[in-house]
Amino acid sequence: MPVIQPTSKTAQGDAECLAASPARTLSCSLDSPMREVEKRVLQLARGASNVLICGETGSGKEVIARELHERSARPRGPFVPVNCAAIPVDLLDSVIFGYLHRSPSGAQRVSPGRVTLAEGGTLHIDEACSLPLALQAKLLRLLEQRAYDLPDGNGTAAADLRVVVTTSRALVAEVKSGRFREDLYALLRDASIDVPPLRARRGDIGILFEHLWRQKGQTRGVSPEVIEAFQRYSWPGNVRELEHLAERLSICARGEELELSDLPPALRGVELQLEVVSQEVLAEEERESERRLQDRTARAQSIVPAQFLYSVPASDELLRFLLPRAEPHERVPAPSWERVASSLPVDLPALLQKLEEIFIDAALDEAAGNKALAARLLGLQRTTLAEKLRRRKE
Repeated sequence: MPVIQPTSKTAQGDAECLAASPARTLSCSLDSPMREVEKRVLQLARGASNVLICGETGSGKEVIARELHERSARPRGPFVPVNCAAIPVDLLDSVIFGYLHRSPSGAQRVSPGRVTLAEGGTLHIDEACSLPLALQAKLLRLLEQRAYDLPDGNGTAAADLRVVVTTSRALVAEVKSGRFREDLYALLRDASIDVPPLRARRGDIGILFEHLWRQKGQTRGVSPEVIEAFQRYSWPGNVRELEHLAERLSICARGEELELSDLPPALRGVELQLEVVSQEVLAEEERESERRLQDRTARAQSIVPAQFLYSVPASDELLRFLLPRAEPHERVPAPSWERVASSLPVDLPALLQKLEEIFIDAALDEAAGNKALAARLLGLQRTTLAEKLRRRKE
């Protein structure tokens, strides 16, 4: 089951190769960098060494790992994958090496991990950089000694398997940052494969898409303009993105031939025209907004409470009695108890509610209806002001 099917540059040769290619292959042209990957796969498959595969997300690392397993000189056991990025960190040890299960009756049994399940075959550790350092140490021992500790603590067990480690991160940078063990990297780097991204193998894009297009059961043709658009695109999602696109187009395209108009805007070269604003312009707008806010705040703070209170209708005798008229910016003297007591009894909650409404209305008027600014002038949170306004409407 060749993962990399070299093809001729003729249409007839491409068609023959695509027809013969199995599911999820990485077909390539004669001058593709994937030819070197194929040579490396064949070289490493002859031995039993553990292998490191590096490449961007979606570039086909798992397909290469499976090809190593299929082409191995001893593919007796199964291919067992572990996606470390998709498993909670605290469960990774149990998933990989197994765990001790205790039943309600007190009986104990060892639940096998992926290492045990891959006996005689290949264990694929995907996104190994997601492993914590302690678990990397256990993986290092597995690679070096072909053994691991049993979950029940009763000694060790031998492991007859090949381990294929894959990662989408730059391992040199991970080692320098301390997130990946240097000794583990040193053990793996001599038997490594670098998978090129799809944008580095543009000659393969048309062949790959034709293959995926036929896999979806499509017999319709593909216009040359579509292939040209594919070759211009950067493919950040690599082969996985191309595969998803083939799936989508097989459902959505309606014509007898796949046309340029069937493609998403990004592949047609249609970009959203966004206004480019310089950092200087943004900074000046921010400064102007701050100046307007400070100006409004200063003018609001220059208004004394008495001015708010004197906006109350003349029928509110108590307010006019408690706070005599004052000139702007003049401090209003506090009324004596005798003067207040002469007006008792008074509905204090209603009075405070009235004062609150006066201040809120004045702040909203000063802020031109901007609730966030009005809340700032009143020393409130915006949510608090919104809640007060909601209760007023009830």
